[in-house]
Amino acid sequence: MSGVLSIIGTDIGGGSFNPIISQYVNNGTYTETIPTGASNVTIELWGNTGFGGHGNTSVGSQGGGGGSGGYARSTYTVGSLGGVGKTFTIVVQAGASGANSTISAGTVTGFTAMAAPSGGNGGVGTTGTDGAGGSAGAIGTGGTASNQTGNAGQMGGGLGGGSGSGGAGVVGVNGTGNAGPNGTFTLANAPGLNGLAIFSYT
Repeated sequence: MSGVLSIIGTDIGGGSFNPIISQYVNNGTYTETIPTGASNVTIELWGNTGFGGHGNTSVGSQGGGGGSGGYARSTYTVGSLGGVGKTFTIVVQAGASGANSTISAGTVTGFTAMAAPSGGNGGVGTTGTDGAGGSAGAIGTGGTASNQTGNAGQMGGGLGGGSGSGGAGVVGVNGTGNAGPNGTFTLANAPGLNGLAIFSYT
């Protein structure tokens, strides 16, 4: 009986909304539409990472780890954005692009544009010298609830001395940004990882 009442309450009363989370993990440009029934939204944005620098086993050097991207988080009531059906424009940048991931207004109103900078690339190891760690992504901007820097990668540890660790991804409310990749002993960089955007509706 209680289950039947719950269904009736959803269909007729209109007071029930199942939380929805939308995630954008691949690089590209997207449109996000506020779903019917949502009252509030938390928006999180992470920048892409730098690449892990390469070293060279033959000369005893290790590449530095890549830095992780910056972070921004905002919370809004749907009404303050113009209501359901309004849109945002999301740009998720590819790993090691050096460009900011962004969220801007499509048709929403009263929204502050958000940006999350890229982490820095790990340094390349040379003869007898390890690569430097990639810089932390600069502080995110536009977040109404939080704006943070990413985390720097670590310097290479030399032949047999361990890898140059990538910077940890920033931990958010509904997800965690990508960690920077570790440096390598090979002659190839470790690819950087994409930015990330998450919308959580209640």
